[in-house]
Amino acid sequence: GLANHNVQSLAVNGSTALAGTWGSGVYSSSDGGTTWVESNKGLSAVRTYSMTGNGAAVFAGTLGGGVYASTDNGATWTKSMLGLTQTNVYGLAAVGSATFAGTWEGGIFRSMDNGATWTRLTQGAPGSSVTALAATGGTLYAGTGGIGLYMSADNGNTWSHADSGIATLSVQALAAGGSSVYAAQYFGGLYASTDGGKSWTRSRTGLTHGERQYCLCGNRGRALPLHRQRGVMGKVHERASCGRGAVAHLLCRPHHRGHLGRRCLCLA
Repeated sequence: GLANHNVQSLAVNGSTALAGTWGSGVYSSSDGGTTWVESNKGLSAVRTYSMTGNGAAVFAGTLGGGVYASTDNGATWTKSMLGLTQTNVYGLAAVGSATFAGTWEGGIFRSMDNGATWTRLTQGAPGSSVTALAATGGTLYAGTGGIGLYMSADNGNTWSHADSGIATLSVQALAAGGSSVYAAQYFGGLYASTDGGKSWTRSRTGLTHGERQYCLCGNRGRALPLHRQRGVMGKVHERASCGRGAVAHLLCRPHHRGHLGRRCLCLA
């Protein structure tokens, strides 16, 4: 099962949930998370940092191995790297038939053919330091580690800054739903936008941990900020990544040493 694994990310495709782990690849569940089985056939890079589903395809972003794609809910995987020149993929998101990969060294790449080919986006898109991707409706948001928050409303063809009102330019996590977008910062707290990212306000009422907000869990247009709560595995977490649907519980493990801190998983 999934016990005692460092879970980094989650994707839901139909009735199948897939969990990406740090060091153990991907696990899948077809019974709402009650049981999990290893789903690594063809997946040689086991540090799975991000995941997303897009129609019949599921994508896994890894550190050191780039992107892998599956069309059978994770039963088998194939490498998806044609045109994708960077192998450290920190964020994945889907808008319509387009799939986007956010990388630390090379910015954002887009695939319009379920991962068969990728194209680097350059028209105003961040060229590096992408830490998070989130999408709602036809709009894609990209958080970065120091150069601000970006948005694209035309499938990634053009980009603009969307961080008016945000004090610092490092975004650790994003959640989006409807016209609401939330951005969490390591130093700077939590910001909320109710107009699709055009303007932002500090959202701190009721937050008891001051400036540091490590994660966001999106749930039908709402965001749940998480900070040093204990998950079901008894480990203190400092960052989380959530899939679609309602948040039920957390699986938490310390992340590897690095600038992005630690991560957890919210299971729906």
